[in-house]
Amino acid sequence: MSILKKNKNIAGVLAIFLGTLGIHRFYMGEWKVGLAYLLFFWTGVPTILGIIDGARYFTQLAEEAPDVDSIEKTSEKNDDEEVDSKDSTAKETADNKEEIIEETEIESEESIEENQEDK
Repeated sequence: MSILKKNKNIAGVLAIFLGTLGIHRFYMGEWKVGLAYLLFFWTGVPTILGIIDGARYFTQLAEEAPDVDSIEKTSEKNDDEEVDSKDSTAKETADNKEEIIEETEIESEESIEENQEDK
């Protein structure tokens, strides 16, 4: 299988117009099936199968097509989640800094008191 993503629109057009020779199968990376189409093109069976394959590619495209509204809603949710996560991270960082400052102040006060007692 090829690393490149194949366009099913192109495969559908190839299947309908050149399906007899199995060109669409070669395009999709299915070399063995494409070779079978090529070997048996004289029987007419690959022509029928090519038309069926073309229709299948186009119906798969219709089923896989995402809804534009759902994409926009998803991107809005992701944006909101990113803002919320940044806010919570900033709050946690601020809280941690305050705790560290308080601990440092307490330690410094204790050390000052100890020094005064020693004197």
